[in-house]
Amino acid sequence: MMENYTRKYILALAQHFLYLASESKDWDQAFALLRKKHSFNEKELKKEKKGILNLLTKLVKTFQKEQGDNMSLVKYYFGTPDKEEKLEDISLLVLLVEITDIIFLENEDQLRERLLGYSQEEYMRRFANALCSYNNLYIKNDSQLEQINSLEIMRFILESDFSDEIKCRLQDLYLNREKHIDILCRIMGDAARLLLRFEAELNEELQKFYDYWDKRRNGRSFYDFMREDFTIFSQAEEYPLGYELVPCLFPFTMSLATPTGPESDYQKSVLCIGVLFGDAFDLSKLFSTEASLKSTDAVVDAIKLLSDRSRFEILKYISQKEAYGNEIAEHLNLTTATVSHHMGLLIAADLVKLEPRNSKMYYSLNKDTLRQYLKFYEEKLL
Repeated sequence: MMENYTRKYILALAQHFLYLASESKDWDQAFALLRKKHSFNEKELKKEKKGILNLLTKLVKTFQKEQGDNMSLVKYYFGTPDKEEKLEDISLLVLLVEITDIIFLENEDQLRERLLGYSQEEYMRRFANALCSYNNLYIKNDSQLEQINSLEIMRFILESDFSDEIKCRLQDLYLNREKHIDILCRIMGDAARLLLRFEAELNEELQKFYDYWDKRRNGRSFYDFMREDFTIFSQAEEYPLGYELVPCLFPFTMSLATPTGPESDYQKSVLCIGVLFGDAFDLSKLFSTEASLKSTDAVVDAIKLLSDRSRFEILKYISQKEAYGNEIAEHLNLTTATVSHHMGLLIAADLVKLEPRNSKMYYSLNKDTLRQYLKFYEEKLL
């Protein structure tokens, strides 16, 4: 019997779908933007993914028509708030749960209950963490907050490098928590109900997604498969409960979310992969260092990470010796949370290598990758 993936991951699918529905681009425009960064056979991709492309187009048009004027709210939460598309959507500053939480929730009522159930202290902590990672590459003041309280959160927003409009949005999200939770949960509920109306068609396409990745895995454990096929996960850790593969309806997306705190005892880590990756557009090549070096934007973004003083000092320290998180935090007078936050970005850019040893994770500078990035600049500019 075929598993019902649509119902199993309905809220996660709804969240991804809303990112897609908030954009006005058609597929030709999306592929044109993609071609600027990556090489792929567009004709083969459209042929291979014809079914899911047609279904997503129908779903988006239906949703936009049914929402009518309410699409302005969808775009407010899930759309990019500037014309250059540098700023991320703000939904995650309301939706203060990871996908590792969402896949265990069955509907928007459970989500609303979860979000409204946080104490003020827990809410401040989660909002602060989300704020510190919001648009990391485009915010000058991206160090962790000195304290977790309302005044410090407001100070952090006001001193950030955002426009006054974005600052007002962020303050409003924090101060009017219940209003935004109610609106966002209602929007996610509408999206979920639409997807369930097309349940049979959607589930058929999701089955193709799992068939492809099962074939690609070829009997390997999911952990071995990730480490061997994807450069970006070559230093990934094994987790007691393993990994859950979740399809993403925002097509060209890949993310890895790991549960922390008490949740880590009963939740799997979640690998979320866009539904348009496959034979015609290989995910492993997209996230390899070699592929990144062919993209000016990718190299600029990687080097931009070094413009932050804390990250520069971290790399300077581990360029001389391997070091574990607490050691780096003590040496640079940073919190361990700050070090973890920066390391996640540096590892994603392949600027840092990890090695587990004696129950600790040791970090070192990936000098080969840094040399390649600098060589790219030298070849282009000198």
